[in-house]
Amino acid sequence: MKKFAVLIYILAVILVGCSKDIPRHEAVDDFSDVTIIDSDTGAFPSFTATVIEVNDSSVLVVPDEGTNARNSADKIYVSTKVSGSGKVCDMTEGERICVYYDGSIAETYPAQISGTVAIHKVDKDGNILKN
Repeated sequence: MKKFAVLIYILAVILVGCSKDIPRHEAVDDFSDVTIIDSDTGAFPSFTATVIEVNDSSVLVVPDEGTNARNSADKIYVSTKVSGSGKVCDMTEGERICVYYDGSIAETYPAQISGTVAIHKVDKDGNILKN
């Protein structure tokens, strides 16, 4: 009986170990505002916001109504130090931007995002503007 139980356990481990890996962009489908940046980095959550304060290493933004980020906080400090090959545009108060980040928002007040992937300027409809 023990041999049969061990055989079943080994078969279960093999079946689970051989399952198909889920690509990163499919794993975050529950984010309503996900954008694929490129094939190397995959998909990251993003949100559009209005800049209300520019600092040396961060910007304070107000996320747009209806975004997942707005559900977390009404104001968020976003680090302007990006990871990898991401880019950050020059920003001034009142401009609209799109922030790509690693999905983590620190629950402070104002909230904070330190895992910034990229920041782009956007028009009033949320379309990315060319620099």
